Amino acid sequence: MMSSAGVVATSSPSGVAVSGAGDTIAAVKFPVTDRVGPSLAALRVRSGKRIGESHDFADLKSDIKRYQKLREDKSVSLNETQRQGEKADLEARNKAAKVARLARAVVLPPAYEVTLKNVNQPGLGDLVKPKPVPETATPDGDEVATIPADDIILREAQKILTDYAGMVGQPVISQR
Repeated sequence: MMSSAGVVATSSPSGVAVSGAGDTIAAVKFPVTDRVGPSLAALRVRSGKRIGESHDFADLKSDIKRYQKLREDKSVSLNETQRQGEKADLEARNKAAKVARLARAVVLPPAYEVTLKNVNQPGLGDLVKPKPVPETATPDGDEVATIPADDIILREAQKILTDYAGMVGQPVISQR
């Protein structure tokens, strides 16, 4: 912000804009509005119902419980066959979880690039090509293609926002 003397004003921690010339500008008072509060209970119920029915969240909860159990157990078996059995069980569980995740993978709708240059042209524009899937190496050297990460928490946040937009009467723009 430029003051009349040509000195750049900066914001102070107290919220009052100050400048080098001693000019002060009073902070703007914004009214507190609680627009989300009345909808929170309904949003929590809807989200809780979706989370309760979701296989992805059930897997996440079981992974968290298993991790907490492993953290609490401060010992590791020195018996080689028992330890190899534990590792084999873990690998089998991870492989089964990966197969189940792939079976439930969400196919995203096509995305189109809209820029200021092509916004007035008819049609949807250019199709955005998905990024190539990176390949990762397993500990034994095998190359395994991985699926793009499906962020279940981000997806649920999007659904909550869509629910809220529907509750306040605003048109819902996107429902991926």
